[in-house]
Amino acid sequence: MLWTVIAFLCGVSCSKVERVFPEALNEITFEPIDMPESKADDETYPEGEIFGMYAYYSACPGDVVFDAAEAWPMSSLYFEDAAFARNGAIWAGYDPQSGEHKPYYWPFEGSLMFVGYSPHSSQYGGQVVKNVTLTSENHNGVNPYLEITFVQNEIVKEMVDLMWFDVKDVNSGKTLARTETAVNMIFKHALSKVSLEFNDSHGIYRIKDVCMKNCINSAIFYSGKTAGWMPLADGEGRCDLKNYILPVTKAGEEWPLMSEWNTSDALPLLIIPQYMDGVYPTLGSGTLDTGGDVILEFTITDGFGEQTVEVLMKDHTDRWESGKHYKYTVTVNADPIDFGTPSVTITTQTVSM
Repeated sequence: MLWTVIAFLCGVSCSKVERVFPEALNEITFEPIDMPESKADDETYPEGEIFGMYAYYSACPGDVVFDAAEAWPMSSLYFEDAAFARNGAIWAGYDPQSGEHKPYYWPFEGSLMFVGYSPHSSQYGGQVVKNVTLTSENHNGVNPYLEITFVQNEIVKEMVDLMWFDVKDVNSGKTLARTETAVNMIFKHALSKVSLEFNDSHGIYRIKDVCMKNCINSAIFYSGKTAGWMPLADGEGRCDLKNYILPVTKAGEEWPLMSEWNTSDALPLLIIPQYMDGVYPTLGSGTLDTGGDVILEFTITDGFGEQTVEVLMKDHTDRWESGKHYKYTVTVNADPIDFGTPSVTITTQTVSM
């Protein structure tokens, strides 16, 4: 950057002194953005997504562990809740209102530390990810953490995948000095993923409706050393519950055979982590917030009649946890002569997302 300095010298005349600043500005960029490695879910960060970023400045040099006395405890806010979007091969600063590139620059001296989340609160009309704050005070040690109010979309195909990274997920948890190289961080999944596959022991049933009932739909997510969720509840301790209906498409005049349909056809569910019995302790009150038993409900038909089956998910899983993919294989066993209520067995597989 060219800096111009005008010096007024005492004497007969004035002179203008120009000098070139010895250091050029370096833009803060990120790439690649990798998800944790998993044999089951090999993912990369979505190219079209926009994430939010908090940066804190410290006078210490780069490669200092973030919780060292001279790092985060002595830091100050550099920028907050900045949006970053893909710009060519990298992610760079972005203005959600204008839709244009908005660069952010490294300080000439000292170092930065980063905390972020995805998608940015400006996305989805601000109705899904909102009230995002970063708490930087020390509580029994250095533990900066995000607090995010999250309300999931009820329509399955519009569900949002909330992700985040903490300061320890960038540069191995060490401060970063000015660089021309794009910074790498590791995003983590805050939600649980749930998918279903159906088997019919006799091959005679077709599936009409599938619904996961009594799911917590709004909660506050806390990152930091012990990441977790706290459901939002009304004054009487009732959680915000929703029924997630999985679309089952009719082919012509017939519903799909049960063994030929699974949630890969309808999209898996992205669900706020929760206990299957819907009971949560309320922080600081000693009382319990109650949701409800999470129930898998589906309707099957043999062409002559139909039955609606309900399965208590707590009989198969105690709770859904952050960053885990729960794969349920639902097998229906029924007498092909008497169309009564079938028996159901469920096989569960859990993998990291």
